[in-house]
Amino acid sequence: MRAGSIRVFTCLVICAFLLSFPAIFAHGGGEEDAAPAGRRAEIGKLRRKLAGVALEEAGAVEKEPLVAGGAPGEAACVPGEVILGIEGEASALPDLLAGTGGILEEVIPRFELARVTFPPDIPVREMLDRLGDMAGIRWAEPNYLRSFSVVPDDTRVPDQWHLDDIGAFDAWDTTTGSSGVTVAVLDSGIYAAHEDMDAGRILPGRNLVAGGSDVSDSVGHGTMVASVLGAATDNAIGIAGTDWECSILPVVVGDAEGVSVWDGVEGIQYAADQGADVINMSFGGGQYAQAEREAVDYAREKGCVLVASSGNGGEDLLEYPASYHNVIGVGAGDKSSSRCSFSNYGTFLDVLAPGVDIVVPAITAADSYDVIEGTSFSAPMVSGLAALIKAHCPDAAPGEVEWRVEDGAQGSGKWDRHEGFGVIDIDDSLGLPGSSYVDSMEPNDTAGQARAVDTGFYESNISHNSDIDVYRIDPDLSGYTNIALFDVPADCDYDIWLYEGEINLEQESGSLVAASLNSGDMPEIIKCPVKKGRIYYLVVDTAYGFSDQAYQLLVLNPFISTSWFFAEGTTRHAFDEWLCVQNPGDAAASVQCLYMFEDGQDAGVYSVPPHSRYTIKVNEEVGEDKDVSVALLSDQPVVTERPMYFDYKDSWAGGHDVVGARMPFYYWYFAEGYTGDGFEEWLCLQNPNEHEIEAEVTFMFEGGGTQVKYCGLDPLSRFTLSVNHEVGPGRDVSIMVMSDDELVAERPMYFDYKGAVKGGHNVVGTNLPSQAWFFAEGCTRRGFEEWLCLQNPYADNAAVEIYYLTSQGPAFYEEVSLPAFSRETVFVNESLGPDQDVSVVIISDVPIVAERPMYFLYSGAYDGGHDSLGCDTPSYGWYFAEGCTRPGLDTWLCMQNPWDEEVEVTVDYMLGTGETVRCVHNLDPMSRSTVLVSEEVGIDRDVAIRLEAEQPIVAERPMYFNYGGAWRGGHDAMGYVPGG
Repeated sequence: MRAGSIRVFTCLVICAFLLSFPAIFAHGGGEEDAAPAGRRAEIGKLRRKLAGVALEEAGAVEKEPLVAGGAPGEAACVPGEVILGIEGEASALPDLLAGTGGILEEVIPRFELARVTFPPDIPVREMLDRLGDMAGIRWAEPNYLRSFSVVPDDTRVPDQWHLDDIGAFDAWDTTTGSSGVTVAVLDSGIYAAHEDMDAGRILPGRNLVAGGSDVSDSVGHGTMVASVLGAATDNAIGIAGTDWECSILPVVVGDAEGVSVWDGVEGIQYAADQGADVINMSFGGGQYAQAEREAVDYAREKGCVLVASSGNGGEDLLEYPASYHNVIGVGAGDKSSSRCSFSNYGTFLDVLAPGVDIVVPAITAADSYDVIEGTSFSAPMVSGLAALIKAHCPDAAPGEVEWRVEDGAQGSGKWDRHEGFGVIDIDDSLGLPGSSYVDSMEPNDTAGQARAVDTGFYESNISHNSDIDVYRIDPDLSGYTNIALFDVPADCDYDIWLYEGEINLEQESGSLVAASLNSGDMPEIIKCPVKKGRIYYLVVDTAYGFSDQAYQLLVLNPFISTSWFFAEGTTRHAFDEWLCVQNPGDAAASVQCLYMFEDGQDAGVYSVPPHSRYTIKVNEEVGEDKDVSVALLSDQPVVTERPMYFDYKDSWAGGHDVVGARMPFYYWYFAEGYTGDGFEEWLCLQNPNEHEIEAEVTFMFEGGGTQVKYCGLDPLSRFTLSVNHEVGPGRDVSIMVMSDDELVAERPMYFDYKGAVKGGHNVVGTNLPSQAWFFAEGCTRRGFEEWLCLQNPYADNAAVEIYYLTSQGPAFYEEVSLPAFSRETVFVNESLGPDQDVSVVIISDVPIVAERPMYFLYSGAYDGGHDSLGCDTPSYGWYFAEGCTRPGLDTWLCMQNPWDEEVEVTVDYMLGTGETVRCVHNLDPMSRSTVLVSEEVGIDRDVAIRLEAEQPIVAERPMYFNYGGAWRGGHDAMGYVPGG
């Protein structure tokens, strides 16, 4: 069963879906004198557009979210009543309600629910608005009315045709039930004096509508439902029930007006607390209710099998409670074993049971009968089947019961939205071998049953159509969690959903932060920011099918790497190379550096104290005149950067810096590249393998066109390629590297920019294109020129949208068309205008790669350039290993807040002495903020940096320098995110 499922068909093997920051970007137009109201309207319009793009990246379909209190004006509800989800003690509610017009009537402590009444002249929506945002109230919703799923028909009594249709006669040879199995009938009561009701099997119950223990039936619906389930049988009187022996617990939750959600919730709790094995709910409505869902989960955790009718509207729509996960949704079948035209259907439907010409007792006299139709009477047949299964297999958990119901049904063995798995077959369900039911993680169907998982592989299976597997993730670090679901069984389609704090399975909104919805048995992938100290729930569910074949689940919680790779590096004349190592942990780290040359390797071992940063001068370790790659291996998690300072050809002085690659990979992408006058571009490839590998390098040019180069790499070596030599002069070029085994790739460039600015910059490539890219740094002030380089490595043209955020908020928006297999360049100064500190958000309709080179004359004295690949996902946590406030070195911290609310960021500066300095910053909404590090920690400091934010942000660290009093320039690094 899928309540509110989104059906998705996409050709992407990997679908990384980020909903952790929906509706966060905005654009206020380019006019400084725009009216404030118009500016706000533009921001809102763009924010909604970008939220849709984020959904589209996942292949998802944007829809109106189902929220508590969603549509009180369109749905039947108890007048003058609302239900509140509360936090903490209810004793504070009367004071909280003072002045709102609300009066506290009842509380259900188990679910932290309160029922509040209010004067009838106050509209329900107004009352919800008054209460919904108040402190101490989780949510507010109307007290919806559910209707009984019955269509009366006053014809004469025919035979009970359905018993043979569902295999009851053969099944009763196996079992007729057990008095030790209790079925709770949540309905209008039971007319126990009827000749076909066995009073000895009817337990003392509860009347939750009128209060007390009188459960007599003045409506007749409950008696009819109870008789289909368990009428007195084999007594030569009247009709036969599905189960002959089960105990029946009557719980009155409705009357002629229907069933209120509040009474239904109380009924579910009462039945579960009384030890009911099965709960039958032959009522429903089209409104999701948070209170009802929490009660359903509570009963499931208590071991109850829950069954509900699909409703009689004949429509493809959600009906609650049948649509909740952990409830078996039952539709009505006709005498040809097809779905009745009046029976609702859709993603929630599990099975059918006969629903026409059903003979039932009437309450007009002790020997009277009626013939009726409706899904109300299909549901108790399934409840009776569940009770027979419990009698035959006493140890069967709710998951196995539903598996037997569905796997034994008469359909083709495949589910569809119109008939579920088909009409039930009691005999076949009882005859299934118990060994066929395998689910190693059960029970794990609710947040309360969630299995705690850490980084590692897990194996389980989806064992029936309503089955979900819930896992709890409690990250030790703020960063990215990476989740992969693979080995999905054939003819099945499983999806994964990640929620923060609570699970809203039916809403697919609210606490949902990420999902992957690929079609069929394709793998599902999530990369999502998570924060230390918060709880997350991962749900694996079925969009279609189930199997006893296991799926595989890989969870990678945020981690700081213990291995780092650098493809570039040199100690030639006028080059100084450094390694900066940040140890954020509590224990000293032993770090081994493997230095790889074209003709061999060397090694060094270093000790890095806890909560500190450590610096290695590579020239002193390996000697002069070496081209060198580095593999750094540590026994503790560390972060590593490699700054280099140079006077290239004794003419172009400057420096560049990169955060290392965390692992070798098969694919590397670079968006920037230029071989015009004054530019020399190189590609550095590192082979960390002990065998030779071959790399295919594809050059993609501005305006289209490609060129391919094949390179052989010796074992444990580094290889350098001159791009100018390969593609010729005057080319704007992007690069894609593919290899038959894992490698590391960097692309340094050295330049005389416009004959005025000299230096160099460098980046480590990215492994995957993305539909979203973020840059925290950017500047169009005097002496600064900023560019955006966009690479499209795919056969489809890309429509790209660029959003500029300044310290004052959103400033400008533009669109770029990016042809297939090409690269395009955007001059930010020209697009945005001068004198701006700016961060950038890039959104594309197909995955692309984005870089941001900048050329500058800093403070009128330091000329150079730096370059950064974008970040594809904001994060709660960021790390920088390099930083220095010594004379001649200015270190800055640039932070981008892409949210439409203020974000608090805690910055810890880890000094070379082991001392830590902490500062707190509040970032304005949708803006970029800049910090001069020397103002935070003082001068003459070597410093590493750690950021912890309350919402995901983007962080970069540019540095400008007069190195050794001789080489002037600047470099920049996008921070490291644990789990990246």
